[in-house]
Amino acid sequence: MLDKCRNLKVDCVAYDLEDSVVPSKKLEARGNISRFLQTRSPDVTENGVRINAVNTGLALDDLTAVVRLLHLPVSILWSL
Repeated sequence: MLDKCRNLKVDCVAYDLEDSVVPSKKLEARGNISRFLQTRSPDVTENGVRINAVNTGLALDDLTAVVRLLHLPVSILWSL
């Protein structure tokens, strides 16, 4: 599914690490997003990553995975 994003010509693509990922797949999803975003799509202006809420105990690991990508235009979204 991530590979489909490579051919989009859009301003922003948002990737979800929160509701769309079951708890047993969180670690795998973080790794997938990190690897995928290492190579920037030329037709996507900005990438957004929705992380888990702080009170879940998962936000720090999500944030750590995303912060490593700061060489890219990445927005970080979270719930309160």
